[in-house]
Amino acid sequence: MNQHYEEEVNSSTAPFETYPEDEGLTGELDTQFIPILTVYEDILREIFCLVTDQPASYSNNKGPFTSLRQSSQVCSLWRKIILGSPSLWGKVIALNELNQETDYWRTEVLNRAKKSFLHIQGSFCCDSVGERFFVSLLDNHWARIRSLHVVVALNEVSASGEALCRALRVHAPYLQHFQIVTDFYIPCQFFSSGFHAFAGGAPALRYFEAPGIRISHWPRPSWLSQLRCLKFTSPFTAYELLDALSNMPSLETFGLYARVHREDGPFFQVEKAGLPTVFLPRLQDIDMKSNRPSEFIEYSAILDHIIPAGDCSLLVRSRDIDQDAGNLVPIQHALSTYCAFFSRLHKPPNLQLFVADRAFRILQSNSSSTIKFQIFFAINLLDPITPLLSLSSHVMQSVVHLILTLSDGNFGPTHPNFVKIISSLPSVRTLETRPHALQRILDRVLPGNHPTFFGSLETVKLIDIEDNFEATFLFAFLMHRKSQGLPISTIDLHIPTTPLRTLGNLSMLDSLFGLKVVWGPILVRGTGLNRPGSEESQEYICGSGNPEALNFTSTVHRGIW
Repeated sequence: MNQHYEEEVNSSTAPFETYPEDEGLTGELDTQFIPILTVYEDILREIFCLVTDQPASYSNNKGPFTSLRQSSQVCSLWRKIILGSPSLWGKVIALNELNQETDYWRTEVLNRAKKSFLHIQGSFCCDSVGERFFVSLLDNHWARIRSLHVVVALNEVSASGEALCRALRVHAPYLQHFQIVTDFYIPCQFFSSGFHAFAGGAPALRYFEAPGIRISHWPRPSWLSQLRCLKFTSPFTAYELLDALSNMPSLETFGLYARVHREDGPFFQVEKAGLPTVFLPRLQDIDMKSNRPSEFIEYSAILDHIIPAGDCSLLVRSRDIDQDAGNLVPIQHALSTYCAFFSRLHKPPNLQLFVADRAFRILQSNSSSTIKFQIFFAINLLDPITPLLSLSSHVMQSVVHLILTLSDGNFGPTHPNFVKIISSLPSVRTLETRPHALQRILDRVLPGNHPTFFGSLETVKLIDIEDNFEATFLFAFLMHRKSQGLPISTIDLHIPTTPLRTLGNLSMLDSLFGLKVVWGPILVRGTGLNRPGSEESQEYICGSGNPEALNFTSTVHRGIW
């Protein structure tokens, strides 16, 4: 810590003029030349509040604490306002910025905060200065904490895990936001099945996120009913969970993490048909994560009994699934149900459909909307195409951007539902796929009298182009579209990490007058940098009289990646 900081710690209430390095700002200043000094003090306080509201830096870089401290050194007026506002200092308990070897600033920021509420944020590792500071805050200031947002790696013997256990057994009168983000689960030995978080009392709590913390269902905590966000590891049965959700009318975000506690009983203690249906009119975001095939089925049953807002987003992640027992049916049902909610309340949007070996994603295309339906797996599905049959015609007809990244074995003319899927997408204007998938489409449509696929298609973007790229099938595809009166307007050859020569000689495309060919980004061999003087990508309009521009093996492109 440098000398100036030590002086400020020891003289935090001293007049600003005592700092010799700030000479020139201590006398009377002409407000004509410094308009900021004419701003009313209450407006300045609001500005400083915005400074403290910025997210914590998860490194040692500038964050809310550093910004506030530096603001207090601008002039005597700002210093008077900031040092006279304890609540500002209570909002900058940023663990990453307060991890110095000495306790100077950790002690000083708490002194400046006086008795105001504390907002704790940041990250730390076990057995670190940050962890020791975090533990002291929980042990000594728990009743003052208004918000807690911490990213941490907890382990079986962590001091912070034990401190959390102690704190969570105590009433939290002012806590509004509780969020523990970790790649590990809070050790289960800290939280028995009868554990009552916050001793049943957290009247101000609105946001609760903590994987691994077990909340006792009975007696039901009163603070559950007031939550707007709940993300947790549930020890409840299906009936208990739905019963708890039925008493949470303000819930906007719901996350269910994989269950890891061995003592948890059967999830279904009543038949699925006997489970209640829960109406959650404000629910806009559902996030479910399972580790075992049985959990995926269990969580799918929960989805069947929740009716959310019409624009609710759905994210389901699973590390494993039993594909041999027909367990893809829950995927179909989830996609169908939640897309149907959206379809009933909204006009047909422009949708993007993404289909991969282990994922589905549907979201609004070219929009800032957060509406999306996503399902991810840690393993490749044996049949990632068939679940799409569950989507309503309304949804399929609204897809304007289709992304297919399926492997060769999962996408071919022999697949029984191949024709059904691609013929149900009449509005697709952009197709983004790998060369082999486009080849399979070509194999399917050329030999027989099949319906015209993708009647609105304008742009084809090829990704993951490899060294053995053959342009003949691409030319055949484009000629077929032209013969059908449905010419493609743009071919985008996306090759961000492969040599440009991979594309080979595409000069044959020059006969397709008006076709735009885009390629790039253009990289200089051995540098990983864009070609000097060029854009990130380049383009050529076929028929422009320079077919050699499409011959990527020629000297024109030599030395360029």
